[in-house]
Amino acid sequence: MAAIPEAKAGVASEILSMIRLLGAVFGVAMAGALFKALENAKLAELLAAAGASLDASERTEIKGLLSGSDAAEDKISQLAPSVAEGVERVVREAFVYALDGTMLLCMAVSVMGALAAFLVSERTASSEQHVARTPDTGDAKA
Repeated sequence: MAAIPEAKAGVASEILSMIRLLGAVFGVAMAGALFKALENAKLAELLAAAGASLDASERTEIKGLLSGSDAAEDKISQLAPSVAEGVERVVREAFVYALDGTMLLCMAVSVMGALAAFLVSERTASSEQHVARTPDTGDAKA
């Protein structure tokens, strides 16, 4: 913002604010989409490894359990305790796997942002030093 002329500081501030807001919106959307994709993929992998073959309505109930719906919780409570524990373990493992992947993405984006900010600040500092060392030629017109 220091490099922007004072007359255009308001516009520049709004553009910076808009870019920051768009980054947050798209960041949340990407993280949510990645989370859901990882969770569904891991759930399908774990269910296939357990030898479960589910029809569409059963998959919907499992996904309801992932979201914490009351109907899915009621279904789990009707199962035998050992089966209910197995289902909850699979759902919990899928959730943790997806959360782990999403947090790794967020960490990578944060590190890249910090690195970019560091590089930009170094470039700005070196260009300011270059301007400070350039002698004034006295060619200013009155």
